[in-house]
Order: sequence, then structure tokens, then C-alpha cells
Amino acid sequence: MRGCRRCPPRGGATPIFARTTSVRGHHRGEGGIERVRDSLSPIFQEKGGCVGMSMLADLDTGRCIVTSAWAHESAMHASAEAMEESRRQAAEVMRADSVEVSEWRIALLHRMGPAEDGAATRGIWSNLTPGTADGRVNSFRMGALQ
Repeated sequence: MRGCRRCPPRGGATPIFARTTSVRGHHRGEGGIERVRDSLSPIFQEKGGCVGMSMLADLDTGRCIVTSAWAHESAMHASAEAMEESRRQAAEVMRADSVEVSEWRIALLHRMGPAEDGAATRGIWSNLTPGTADGRVNSFRMGALQ
């Protein structure tokens, strides 16, 4: 999927912020993937502060997660209202039973390059006790990315 403007090289632990829209429906991929790629992705590309976009879709279950990544929390919040109508239309195309929107601070992201057709991914979402997050993320980073 085409992404938003590329994120400049980052050193240290500069946070990235993300908004996920999780859809559970009956789309089985018909139209939903194309809608996100062809309609939503260009809208995100125009938004200042957008550093990327991704979509995970389970074509067997009809679950889909669209994520936009932002360089600054303020840019993410500024885009929220503008995306509401596009989110509603995408949910309609995907025949959504439910739609959940969440905001996140991404602790660790490692991407080798653009995803090809048929690519797969493994995502880990975690709730950590405040004060322990940095140590746990660093431990995971050292074990998983070496």
C-alpha cells in the first residue's frame, strides 16, 4: 500500500503516535482494501504530520485494522474530524458490524520495506504498567530485532 510521506531517519526513542480503526464486518476484502488504498491513503498523504499508513485484513473473518501513524500527537488529533466521513464510508463499504477507533503511542516499530501482495505480519499489542514500559520495550527490542 502506498504510504504517507516517509518518516525522516530517527535516532533515539522519538515516539510515533497512531490511530487505529478496527472494523469487524462481512467484507471479506471485497472493496474494503481498494477503498483504503485508493481513497483514504491519498487523504492521509495530504495531512501534515502523517508518516505512514497500514492496513491489516483477515479475509476469512472480515476483521480489518487501518492504522495511520503521526509524527506528533497534535497532528493526529488535528486529522480526526477530517477523517470521520471517510471512516464512515469505509465502514459502509466493509459492511461493518462494529467499528472501534483508538489512539496509541507506538513503542517499537520495525519495518523492512513495503509489503508485497500476500504479505503477512505479526503485531503485538500490550498494556504495560506505567514506569515499566521503557525497560520492557528495550528488552523486547534487543531480543526481537537482533
